[in-house]
Amino acid sequence: MEQQQISALVNAQRAFFESGKTLGFRFIGLGVSFVSYVLLTFFLTAPIFGIYGMVNQVVSLDGKEREYQFEEVVKFYLEQRGHKSKLSTMTTKESIINNYILPEFKGKDIREIHKRDLMRWQSKYLFAKNENGERKLKDTYIKTINCQLRAIFNFAKMSDFIEYNPVTDLEAVGKKNSDRKYIVWSADDMKLFLSSISDYEDAYLAFNILLYTGIRKGELLALTLS
Repeated sequence: MEQQQISALVNAQRAFFESGKTLGFRFIGLGVSFVSYVLLTFFLTAPIFGIYGMVNQVVSLDGKEREYQFEEVVKFYLEQRGHKSKLSTMTTKESIINNYILPEFKGKDIREIHKRDLMRWQSKYLFAKNENGERKLKDTYIKTINCQLRAIFNFAKMSDFIEYNPVTDLEAVGKKNSDRKYIVWSADDMKLFLSSISDYEDAYLAFNILLYTGIRKGELLALTLS
C-alpha cells in the first residue's frame, strides 16, 4: 500500500476516533490505546477485504458524512452503461438526462431525494402543458423518460449509493404503445405513390428502398455507396 494511502487511512482513523466524543465515549489510559489500535487496524485492512468502499459511504476522510451528488452518480451510471450499449442508445440516454432529469436534481445529494421530490418532478417535466392546455410530451415519451429515471435510481441502489430506492413505490406513468392508428397500404397504393414521385430521383430511390426492404428511416439515412 502506498504511503499516501496509509496516511489518509490513519487520518480517517483519527477523525473517526475523535468524533466518538460527540457520542459520549470517553476513553482513558489503556482504553484509548486499545480502541485506537482496533480502529486503525480496521481501516488499514479494509481495502484488502474490499470493504473500505462501503465504510467510505458513511464516513469520508475528513470525518464528515459522505455525500453523493446526483450528477456524480449519473456520470458513473453512464460510464458503466457505455460499455454495454450502442452509441445511438447512449446518445438518447444523455439527451433525456440532460434535458429532463439533471435540471431538477443536479447538485442534490441522491440520498436526500425522496418520493415526493420525484412526484414533483413528474408534474413539472412529464405532465407539463402548453398554452392550449395540452401535454407537451406524448405518452410513449413520458414513459421513456420515467423509465430512465428509474434506471438511474435502480443503478444507485445496486451500486450502494443509496439504501432505500424512492422509485420503488413511484407510480408508473405513460404508455408503452402509442394510440396512433396506422393506415396500411395495399400493393396498388404503394405503386400509385411511387409513380407520383417518379420525377424526383432521390425520393423515388429512397422510398423504394424503404418499402421493399422494410428498414427504418434512420438505417436508410445511414446508408452509404460503399
